[in-house]
Amino acid sequence: MADEYKIYLVNNRSVEKDFFLFLAPPEQLEGDNRVYANSNTQMTIRGNSGDSTNSFTIPVQYSFEVGASNKAVALNTRIDSSTPRNIELGEQWQATYYAPNRGPDLVKSGSTNEKNSVGISTLSYEKDKYEADGWYGSQSFGIKTSSGFAGMTWSPEPNETRTLVPKLEFYIATGNFGENVLADWTNVSSNSQKVTTKDFSSGSTREATVILKNDGSWSVHPGKPDLALAAKNNQLFYLYQSHLAMCRAHEEFIKITGTSSDHNLLKTFNGGTEEECFDNILESATVNIDSENSALKGDNKITGTMIVKNILGGVGIGAIVLVAGTKFRISNILGKTKFSFTYSGPKSIAAISALLAAATASRISICSSNK
Repeated sequence: MADEYKIYLVNNRSVEKDFFLFLAPPEQLEGDNRVYANSNTQMTIRGNSGDSTNSFTIPVQYSFEVGASNKAVALNTRIDSSTPRNIELGEQWQATYYAPNRGPDLVKSGSTNEKNSVGISTLSYEKDKYEADGWYGSQSFGIKTSSGFAGMTWSPEPNETRTLVPKLEFYIATGNFGENVLADWTNVSSNSQKVTTKDFSSGSTREATVILKNDGSWSVHPGKPDLALAAKNNQLFYLYQSHLAMCRAHEEFIKITGTSSDHNLLKTFNGGTEEECFDNILESATVNIDSENSALKGDNKITGTMIVKNILGGVGIGAIVLVAGTKFRISNILGKTKFSFTYSGPKSIAAISALLAAATASRISICSSNK
């Protein structure tokens, strides 16, 4: 069993969303309408969050929690347990409930018959009388996370024993959930992303990325978000929209300054210095996935290759390539129409990938430079 699981979260919607982590119920609790989903593992993530890192860290630490309060265990009720206990597979625990205004006890009482199960027994108590006096017991099973607890809660019955075989399956959901507010399992599972152990990468810390797409649907991929996003170009939709806005700004620049081509715009980059320039057509471009220094901001150095339609001729290393207003430098000539490039600037690797993808089959300018 892995020591720790980590679920990265990406919000590709344009609006802020609250993400909740839920633990799927063991088979012994599935379909029991007396059992409710309960989680305080929650994170608010801004829209278009592909350039930031957000995650839930889940150590494999199960727990039983018991409590008592003046609130009945029911849908949409907030239940906070007063007595949590870390438990291990194969352990049996015993809960004792008391008259109003006294919290319950929870102690280890032995072992279960199955090594992969956990058990909790409730001693006899006057449940009906206590509840008539406004004192309600609660019982929960779940897993601890870096943010708190994710599991399920029910109202314990006197002389009841529950033996559970946990399964490491999770739901990532958005919606009108609340921290430790009991939720219906159908509501949790119907519009969420289920994450099983098969969805995680291998290693002592298993990692998976869950993406809320722009259209509201979900996807899950093994590994960290940069690897998942690189394999899914359609997740760069919002970056493409930013690129379109940049192109419109470029058009406005041409109208205002009277420039008619990227060639003239390149002179602006070079302080007005005349350079030997020519236009070409970008046929394809690739970006080296591991070339970015910073995932957020700063002076990123990004490398890759471009293939153009026309022969490069006398263009050499150090020449400037202008693509939709963004400047690249040729770092090596790889063929008559192929060269490697370097970009240095604030744009992320995802933004550069989206820009080059959008510019394919478009005109670019290449100029020799002494700078």
